[in-house]
Amino acid sequence: MHEFSGKPRSMLADNTVQTGKTRLVVNHVMSSDLKSGIFSDFLGYLAENGGDDISHITTIAPLPDADVYHFHRPQLEDRLPANSVVTVHHDLAESDPWLDFSRFSQPYKDAGRIVCLNSQQYRWLTMRGYERLEIIPHGYNARFLHPIKRGSRPKIILGLASRRYGRRVKGEALLFEIAKRLPPDKFGFLLVGPGRTQEAHFLLNFGFETRVFEHLPYRLFQRFYQEIDALLILSWYEGGPACIPEAIATATPIISTSVGMAPDYLKQGTNGILLKRNPDVDAEQIRTLADDPAFHEVLNKGAHDLSNTAISWMEVSMRYHRIYREVCSK
Repeated sequence: MHEFSGKPRSMLADNTVQTGKTRLVVNHVMSSDLKSGIFSDFLGYLAENGGDDISHITTIAPLPDADVYHFHRPQLEDRLPANSVVTVHHDLAESDPWLDFSRFSQPYKDAGRIVCLNSQQYRWLTMRGYERLEIIPHGYNARFLHPIKRGSRPKIILGLASRRYGRRVKGEALLFEIAKRLPPDKFGFLLVGPGRTQEAHFLLNFGFETRVFEHLPYRLFQRFYQEIDALLILSWYEGGPACIPEAIATATPIISTSVGMAPDYLKQGTNGILLKRNPDVDAEQIRTLADDPAFHEVLNKGAHDLSNTAISWMEVSMRYHRIYREVCSK
């Protein structure tokens, strides 16, 4: 565990607003110098929407006198102070030894609040006796993402937005098996994410119209959702993923395995399809989008009707700021 050492409270940057009121200092503790784009984006949204009464400071080791500590890699700490918050960023069923639950057990017991991304995490922890739980899902950026009204096009375009990992936890094997069972004259693919060129080559060899962007600026993600008919999520494990609220906000039907936030947002046959991880069954369900235009329209309408169920990153930030104040006051 890190010792609580660092700059004294009087030296914390921008700790006092012009009115003389002391800011609430939230110390985001990374516990490692390992860089993470996901954490950086998350912390950026919190700071951007923090208001004048909260100061966010990110460090590797904890500062000595912060009002609240938010530990983002609690598995690297032995114990946490009572005025701490943790977010369950990962799937609790994940098989990666780095994420084995024994590494999180004590820090979660110590934390003043445990924030889950989805109801599956909440139930999992509740069944094991954990308390002080709350659900705050990922959000979407309301400046860039808005509901889309889709028309018909010659092919159903399936979109996949995720980084490729060597462990293939994003469901690459299932993608291949489903693709073998879909007709290339009725389906195409749009892939976004580092490493996705590998899947693009596979799909092209199978005759599918396929486009890939390994790096796409977030301001262009509205265009990504405009170009697809459904978002495809085939993961084995997910805490989020972040693309689910984006799809909801853009009124994009979702086709997903039952991971992460999917069961919270996806209503079978209304705004998407929950997959069974059975390639024959799953491919048959997906093929219905092309074979039954009425069903496709039902999903489009349902996606529009439910597009207000996702929350923006501003709302996510407001909920976290409420938690910080509550944890600090105890």
